[in-house]
Amino acid sequence: MKLYIQADEMVKRMFDSRYEMTDSIHDTDVKIIVVVRSNEQDPQTINYLIRETEGMVPFVVLTGEEDDIGVRYLEVSKLAGVPEDFILTGTEWRMSKIKEVIEKLLKDPALPDPKVFMDYVQPINQTSTNEAYREIAITTEQVEPIQTELNVVTENQIISVLGFNGGVGLSTVSASLSAFYHARGLNSRLIDLSKHGESSIHFDTEKSEGIHSSEYGDIAITKQNAEVINEALNTPANVIVVDLPNQNQHFKQMIELSSKVIVVLNPSESDYNKLKEHVDLLDMSKVVIVMNKADATKPLRHSFITLVEQDFNNPIIVIEDSDEVASSYAERKPAHLRYPFDVSIAELASQLEID
Repeated sequence: MKLYIQADEMVKRMFDSRYEMTDSIHDTDVKIIVVVRSNEQDPQTINYLIRETEGMVPFVVLTGEEDDIGVRYLEVSKLAGVPEDFILTGTEWRMSKIKEVIEKLLKDPALPDPKVFMDYVQPINQTSTNEAYREIAITTEQVEPIQTELNVVTENQIISVLGFNGGVGLSTVSASLSAFYHARGLNSRLIDLSKHGESSIHFDTEKSEGIHSSEYGDIAITKQNAEVINEALNTPANVIVVDLPNQNQHFKQMIELSSKVIVVLNPSESDYNKLKEHVDLLDMSKVVIVMNKADATKPLRHSFITLVEQDFNNPIIVIEDSDEVASSYAERKPAHLRYPFDVSIAELASQLEID
């Protein structure tokens, strides 16, 4: 287990004697990101880090003194969807409290749930040379991947699962659906098109590139390598489920190749608006909508489910928020084995009508 610490060097040394740390945000062993307020660091760094980790790593944010900078750190953290239990305010930080919060996150990971979608790309003028600062200064134009066409000649049935914001439950839904088909005797394969192969945790497999076997079916970890993607798509299977991040270079082609497309949303204004913005990119006749992390006790969040039902004529599967999902994640198992996720995934599969 490693921590990635975004902080001044002096603060980093406080953690260094207690935890194994890494200087790379792309280290696949990073389990928690800790952001400590710094006057030399833009609070929008939080959004950059969430984008780079695709919302798949929990955050702890220490906002510091309640001045203008501290207030801004607090605002950005909340809008980025960092749970309030993991935003530590004020200046009376105690390592015992931070350790308690970190241990809580390790036991029950709580991922960011952005309230407003932010794609932070503007460079920051910093004198520091650590990796995070250097990477923030790279614009999306500079790092845009080369657009390459996939060479797909298969008759496999392909289902793409996508989300527009990090932390919506994209990998949880796609892994559970693929495992559901495998449990019913189909030759299923989950293809992870993310940068780091985070879906592997649901099947308890390694993150190395290639097709791996597991008790829940095959999983292809591609790390966006076109050769691995082509092999995974063309190798015979009854059904292929693709975990498709929104910023993937093959996004458009995968939508065209898919017989069905699942759009995973959280009941939030951000996700609702993003769906409306992306309608023209989707063949809505293929789309099934999953409203994940619903909570009937929160009327505002539930109202967005009603809006989606009113504005779109697509099938909608509502999945209630549950601690059982977090438990399955901690046990490195697909969530389809846990109630109420099992019922919802079965309902989703019935809408997809895969033979």
